Amino acid sequence: MLIASDGGDVLGWHLARTENSGAWLALITRIAEPEVAVSDGGDGLAKALKRTCPGTRHQSCVSQAFSQV
Repeated sequence: MLIASDGGDVLGWHLARTENSGAWLALITRIAEPEVAVSDGGDGLAKALKRTCPGTRHQSCVSQAFSQV
């Protein structure tokens, strides 16, 4: 399940078999363009944002980055 939230409220969600750019596109095309997006570091969201929300800054979650080190 892919979930978009603002830290307090769920803005949208999408049930997907895999986490890829197509699944992220299905979610982000239904919400307002975010200023910043934080994700687990997979490239699916980054690709979807580049295609539909080029002004959105994207960064990896700090806890995810530390767990990969």
